[in-house]
Amino acid sequence: MFASDRQLSQAIIALLSTAPALTSSWTPNGPTDEALELYETGGGLLSSGERALLLAAFALWNKDNQKLSFAGLWNALSGRPLQALLTLLLAADAGGEDVEQWLAKWRTPPRLSAI
Repeated sequence: MFASDRQLSQAIIALLSTAPALTSSWTPNGPTDEALELYETGGGLLSSGERALLLAAFALWNKDNQKLSFAGLWNALSGRPLQALLTLLLAADAGGEDVEQWLAKWRTPPRLSAI
């Protein structure tokens, strides 16, 4: 799993950065008040993909969350957010060093190429 709670927070911050509406939802100490409110209200006005990522973040953080289903993730996520989540889970399974490699790749948003 994760080497520390700090590493877990860093991973969640990077994961949530794949959804622009969630980039400021997490701190190194855990969820912001806004994220907690969104979580408590079932996602509020978030898109289904944003909601799925937020629930995934809380599932990782709480380690006992029962509100996230595989089908919900599969139907709501695609592209970069789905790739980030699935590769994070694989890295976490392998251990802290693999999570550090994942963080090196996902910590910063991708740069847009010049047209």
